[in-house]
Amino acid sequence: MAISRLGEQKGNAMLFTISLVLVCIIIILALFDLCRVYIARETIKTVSDSIALAVAQELLYFRPENITDLAEDIASNNGCKLIGLHAGYDEVVVNVERQISVSVLGRIGLGSIKNISSSSRVKVLYPWDRRWGKCRYYEFGYKPY
Repeated sequence: MAISRLGEQKGNAMLFTISLVLVCIIIILALFDLCRVYIARETIKTVSDSIALAVAQELLYFRPENITDLAEDIASNNGCKLIGLHAGYDEVVVNVERQISVSVLGRIGLGSIKNISSSSRVKVLYPWDRRWGKCRYYEFGYKPY
């Protein structure tokens, strides 16, 4: 009777060990998915910042006619999609998106993480801005009679 009890305990310990190993593997794979999401987020943030700075530079050199093509080229070269681009006189706003696939997180209910997006905003300061102090400004006083 003691021998059969010992065999049952070995079987229970083996099942517990196997289930513990499987849980640890699932947790490690989920951490890899989270790391992949974080790396994709940092990459897409870099792409959106690059696009915003490139468009701002084009505005500084008075070449606004090809900024949309430039932004789409930079986004597509980095595996992203340009969602929005607003280039005003003194501000540029860029929205970029990238699709990502998660393996383990999708199976445990967090499969809604499919698109990662980033937004960047750049303020354009022209050389003749008063903050630089490089240009002379003349103010003409107008006084009605």
